[in-house]
Amino acid sequence: SSSSSSSSSSTGNSSTTAAAALGSLLSGFGSAMLKPFILRAKPASSHLRPKTSEDELCSRETHHCSELEHLFSSTFATSIELLERRKEEGKSWLALGRCLMGIAKSEKEDDKEEEEEENDDYKDQSSSSSSFSLGGLLAKVARCCDRMPVILAQTVDMSIENFAEPLKDYISLSSSMKKILLNRERALDTHQIALSIQSKKKASLNAIKAASTADKRSIEAATAALKNAQNNVDETQQELKEITRSALNEKNRFKVEKQKDIKHALRSFVQLQIKEAEATAQAWKSVLVTLEHEGKNIKNDII
Repeated sequence: SSSSSSSSSSTGNSSTTAAAALGSLLSGFGSAMLKPFILRAKPASSHLRPKTSEDELCSRETHHCSELEHLFSSTFATSIELLERRKEEGKSWLALGRCLMGIAKSEKEDDKEEEEEENDDYKDQSSSSSSFSLGGLLAKVARCCDRMPVILAQTVDMSIENFAEPLKDYISLSSSMKKILLNRERALDTHQIALSIQSKKKASLNAIKAASTADKRSIEAATAALKNAQNNVDETQQELKEITRSALNEKNRFKVEKQKDIKHALRSFVQLQIKEAEATAQAWKSVLVTLEHEGKNIKNDII
């Protein structure tokens, strides 16, 4: 009783800790996505800014998160399907138990009728040679079958809570992480557009200056346009830098939390399978002891 209460308490504490960690991770995602970029135009076909190592890293991580979202989704669906099937298996054990119990009752009634027909001397001899009738053995196996759904249901319920549900959480977490990285990709495209506009404004100013008919007003207007374009480049570059730092920090945090949470889920799942196997083995061993004892009695009767 005390061990089960301490076990449930530790399970509750671990669930609370996991929930707090998940909430913290989600809040981090929320802050990183607070100001998503809206692409104002299609990016330039030729990149005026060479791809950096951060660009390559973010691209790989975006693909990885997309893959994780799909894999966690399929793993969650498969695990739920498996666990639900195991729960259904319990119904088959109950059906088998009812069938065996039916045979057991029939055997007991048959034994009772035979005992009433036999004389007292023979009845005493038969009762001393066999302490457990076939009906009794069948009933014992039937009762063991009835225990299987309980063991299975406990394993399934705990597996859903400690294994399947964490997988489900990481479907949305992987999706959120992918959106953060895609937001960074849009910021890069916006910066590329700003660079493209700046290049065009610079070319326009140079063309005006080179023209023989260039006037001061046209040059001033083109210069102002180039200055605005340069300001936009500086602004988008700073925004890209900030969102890159935020996205990579969140990705590192996501990776650490994922490893910790999934390892914990796997450990719980494996422990539950072991616990179920031990409970199942213990139940059937008690039946086997009786069967082996009766087997010896039958052998002694034949000798």
